Amino acid sequence: MGRKRYFFIKVVILMFGVIKSRVIKIKEDYKQYTSKRCETQDRCVLVAVMMIFFIVYKFFDPLGLESATKQTSSVLFNAITTPFYGMNSPETHSKVAVVTLNNESLIAFGTAFPVSYSHHASVLNNILDANPAAVFVDFRMAREQPGDTLDLFQQVLRRAKTMGIPIFFAQGEAGKNQVDLPLQLRPWQTYSNGLESSGAYPLLEKADEETSEKEQPVSVNPAWALYASLCANAWAKECGNLKSSQFIAPMIIHWGLWSDPLQNSVSDPKGAWQADCVKHPFTHCTRLGAALYLGLSYLFLHTVSYDGQDSAFYPLVIGAEQLRHSALNAPYGSPALKMLLKGRAVFYGSDIHDQHDDNLIPLLGRMPGVVVHAMAFDNLVTYGAGYFHEPPEVKKISGWRWKRPK
Repeated sequence: MGRKRYFFIKVVILMFGVIKSRVIKIKEDYKQYTSKRCETQDRCVLVAVMMIFFIVYKFFDPLGLESATKQTSSVLFNAITTPFYGMNSPETHSKVAVVTLNNESLIAFGTAFPVSYSHHASVLNNILDANPAAVFVDFRMAREQPGDTLDLFQQVLRRAKTMGIPIFFAQGEAGKNQVDLPLQLRPWQTYSNGLESSGAYPLLEKADEETSEKEQPVSVNPAWALYASLCANAWAKECGNLKSSQFIAPMIIHWGLWSDPLQNSVSDPKGAWQADCVKHPFTHCTRLGAALYLGLSYLFLHTVSYDGQDSAFYPLVIGAEQLRHSALNAPYGSPALKMLLKGRAVFYGSDIHDQHDDNLIPLLGRMPGVVVHAMAFDNLVTYGAGYFHEPPEVKKISGWRWKRPK
């Protein structure tokens, strides 16, 4: 009887031990399950937070992070590719020129800014003497001045029409409140927007969604206005079938490094920092060496100039007071510099520092607005519809249309 009781007690103790170990196992499994569940929840929360951050970053950009990243990448890309701009295009340089009204012009004309319409008309007549391809006047002739009438341009306009030369006058930036130019110039007006905050150069402005889809985009800059006009007439064969829908995206202007070869006939290039490339060890003035130098300069110095030196302009630039002069070191009786404008689209504007009609171009420094327009035009000539621009924005996500606030 005692043995049976002892055996029963032993079995009960053994069963209790098994049950206890099973309970402990169940508790451990539950803890592990809840731990994994918590990890899964944490991951879900992390993914949700990342998605929210992406949406805010991409479509609202409150801190300007995306804009700053794009700007930095764009500048670095331009720094590396600038020396190679136009190397495979025979048209680069040769189709564009700039005539500037600068401080030397004011001294030579014996006047102050703004100059009279008679001076502008005289400069335009000098430009037309060269039989250019087209002309853009980057001065806003908004009203008549005392003793100075816009009728002075009638002879210039008649002459340009007779010669078959398209001519445009700056109206100002596109906008609903932008007023037209006076009646004398209104048929030849065109918008002249500046660079966008992202650094992009707009060419065309789409019609509002409320208007008819058949309505054509509006030109908002002279680079496109001149290019489209020439491609529709004098340059029709070179341009081919030009469609405005291919030029809706704002341009990312690519800047060339080396000036027009004819610039040496106009001015001494020694004052520009590009002329110092011969002093660079190993790289000298090669395109590859210049790309390496510009890229490293941007990454570590954020500049390439020395002691405040300006950069040489890529397009041919002639001062308004130089148009009747001969080339540097040319013999007496040589043709005037204005003859270099033949067959080119000429952009006539100011290069006067205190007028603030300029843009700060990363790496290259201050650029007059008229030179920016000319460089955009050269990009169109060089690349056509393949010009550089930002990739299109994502239009829809999950059926919702997103539009970043301006």
